[in-house]
Amino acid sequence: MHGYRITRVALLIVVAVSAACGLRDEEGAPAGFRLTVTPPSVQDAAPGQRVVLLVTAEDTSAGRGAGEAVALSVTAEGADVEIAPAGGLKPGVVGEVTIIPRAEVLGATHTQALAVAMQPEPLATISVEISGEREGVRQALTTAVGVGPGDVFPLADAEQVLALFLPWLAEQHPELGIGPDTQFIATPTKPHWLVVSHYLFFSERWEIGVRWHIMIPPDNWAEMYLRERFVEVQPTRGFKVDSWTPEPTEIYPVEVSEPVWR
Repeated sequence: MHGYRITRVALLIVVAVSAACGLRDEEGAPAGFRLTVTPPSVQDAAPGQRVVLLVTAEDTSAGRGAGEAVALSVTAEGADVEIAPAGGLKPGVVGEVTIIPRAEVLGATHTQALAVAMQPEPLATISVEISGEREGVRQALTTAVGVGPGDVFPLADAEQVLALFLPWLAEQHPELGIGPDTQFIATPTKPHWLVVSHYLFFSERWEIGVRWHIMIPPDNWAEMYLRERFVEVQPTRGFKVDSWTPEPTEIYPVEVSEPVWR
């Protein structure tokens, strides 16, 4: 009887020690993660354009480093690169990798580039490798940015469209913190589209996309979307005006079903 009790106690000790060792092993192994980029690729860009790729890191297993930031590095020959946030990408945060193509990637004279400006295929493709590292675990993905000619963009019109919405947003949605005094960094997007022009504006908190129909009234509509930077991958708010010149019509909310414009 006593031998049975001793054996049982010893067995329980062995099980407890084994479980503890297994827990330590699991905690000691680094956590895996997966990188995702949105959009998967960009086929319409121009030199000097800020092509903002959205990057997320998702934990794929428990272990050492889970929930902590992944250090990002980017290579893109023929382009300048910016990474935000600079301190690493935590799971749940939407990072931004900005690719700014240089004119040299076109490999053609300005005249030759203009001659093929309306061709559907880009003149050059920049290969972009985005790598992440955490606790010795490394992951990488490759995307591409197609580049065509373009050195004149309708910034003045884009700023006019944006200025139409800003006072309305300040009055109707003060919780967003957007108004006429908000500072933005502007960049064209979809530079070779006809009939409808696109532009992006980035404040510290928001990405605002504006686009407008290049037609005479009453068919000259304009619309915008909002994406909260570092929080959202997709735009979640949209607004439209059916005619924006010479006298703007009423602004009203619209459903956003498209991904970010790139």
